[in-house]
Amino acid sequence: MKTISFYLFFSLFLTTVSAQQNDAVGSLAIQLEKKITPSFSASFYNQYAFNENYSEVGYALFDLGINYRLNSNFTLGINYRILSLKNLENNYDQRQFLYGDVAWSKNKGDFTLNIRSRYLTKYYGTHFAENENFRVNKHYLRNKVLLKYELNYTYSVFVSTEQIYRLDHLYKTEQWRYAGGLNYRINTRNRLQLSYSISQQVNKKAPDRNYTTGLTYYYKF
Repeated sequence: MKTISFYLFFSLFLTTVSAQQNDAVGSLAIQLEKKITPSFSASFYNQYAFNENYSEVGYALFDLGINYRLNSNFTLGINYRILSLKNLENNYDQRQFLYGDVAWSKNKGDFTLNIRSRYLTKYYGTHFAENENFRVNKHYLRNKVLLKYELNYTYSVFVSTEQIYRLDHLYKTEQWRYAGGLNYRINTRNRLQLSYSISQQVNKKAPDRNYTTGLTYYYKF
């Protein structure tokens, strides 16, 4: 039954990806995680996204973070991210992010449920002082629910939904992001993830919808 579920999921995944190839955006990423103590860990994440059907680099980001596991269910995290984003003049603007996470996870048989809430501040420039950047800071809540199913030791599949909620003076949802994917565990330290996501803007006059295929390599040590 698990093998049948795997092939059904993977066939649906490939069909959906191929159906959106005219809008294709792809990403390649690597994440490194270092266990410092049984409760503390540090992480590094690097991602490149390719627009125009994979013909140009749309953005590149670097992310550093520290996580603290309170117990078997709750984890706290704080991260700094810097992003270079291509603009309409074919130059790259800089964005900075500071964010904190509270995550809860629970295992039940072959299923794992993860719920995460993130408070994020976006800075438009190289400074944390708002009046020194070219645009005012923006503040968000990003709430995500992810459900994973273990097919066997090597393979697992997942689906997720994320709400991107704008704070400041707006207080409304700006985007919904839906994703699904396949995890391949090489061994206890190495893992690959193939994912596909749809990002849908809401509460805008001309909302955009983006389709992204991603490949991420994870290494824990």
